[in-house]
Amino acid sequence: MQGFFIRRHDRAVQSSALTYSGGSIERVNAANDGIGRAYGLEVLLKHDVTKWFYGWVSYTLSRSEESNKAGDPLSPSRFDQTHILTVVASVRPGMGWEIGARFRLVSGNPTTPRLDGTFVADRSSYTPFLGARDSDRESLFHQLDLRVEKTWEFEQWMLSFYVDVQNVYYAKNTEAIVWDYRSRQSWQVPGIPILPSFGFKGRF
Repeated sequence: MQGFFIRRHDRAVQSSALTYSGGSIERVNAANDGIGRAYGLEVLLKHDVTKWFYGWVSYTLSRSEESNKAGDPLSPSRFDQTHILTVVASVRPGMGWEIGARFRLVSGNPTTPRLDGTFVADRSSYTPFLGARDSDRESLFHQLDLRVEKTWEFEQWMLSFYVDVQNVYYAKNTEAIVWDYRSRQSWQVPGIPILPSFGFKGRF
């Protein structure tokens, strides 16, 4: 078990400040005014590697926050993930076989909701009305992966054949959210579908 705390400062953020240089006024597009912090607790329960089995369970409870200027309220950072659970296990029943699995469960990343959109005639386009910054979250991420491997041992080398299957039960995890041009309807872009792969591996 271990705790952690990280303090960030001088983050590069967008700026609308103006500066006077060389007889002209120029806009400052970026400034090192941003601050942030991350803190949490990690717990790892691990089974020693034996002839027949090994595995571990890890859980992280964390918070990552940031703001564009000291004194402004902190909000969740873009990649803040409150809960991260990982379970890994592998068994060796004998005869060169090994069967393993990995399960992951992760809080969705923060996102800023769009409440509506309004048409701006001067630009012939829609401008979205945004909710509070990063006040909503993407869907919970969860995925199960499996691996089966068979190994043949020879005098001078070993040959293995393996099959990997990612996202076994076809969880439709959200990778991004896309909005229509009016900011009134959204579509959750899914991650990988069921993805099998196989191959051979030789070791000398």
